[in-house]
Amino acid sequence: PEEGENAWETDARYIRWTDNAGETGWLSKLTFHKQDYFPRWIDEDRLSFTGSRLPDNGTDLSTTGTNWFLRAFSWGYADNMPNNHDASTVDISWAVDSAGRKVNLPGIDFVKIQTGVRQTCGWLGETSTEVAGVTDLHLVSE
Repeated sequence: PEEGENAWETDARYIRWTDNAGETGWLSKLTFHKQDYFPRWIDEDRLSFTGSRLPDNGTDLSTTGTNWFLRAFSWGYADNMPNNHDASTVDISWAVDSAGRKVNLPGIDFVKIQTGVRQTCGWLGETSTEVAGVTDLHLVSE
């Protein structure tokens, strides 16, 4: 790495991003990840997503990039707490439509999980959703 760069970054300008608020930047790639990052293998020159972006939840407690702390969101976000914690669940009674109005769902057939954060936390890399499993709690006893 050149002077001023962090040793954990292989390519500080790996994938360029632009958002609908006029902000731009680069996603970096970490040294120990050899695979390409999504959407690196997409052939199109643009890829758009819709949804809500959550606020950044990672803070560098060391101010040197070595001690990152990710605050949990209050509710409704996968990969927010350890998998066996009650706060790691998502309840379909929390469902809203695209305008944010509550909807009542009798059930669901498919679950689409997306990362709602766009933040890089030093050696931890990007803050992304990682899900170990999904369980219908109506089918299991607590």
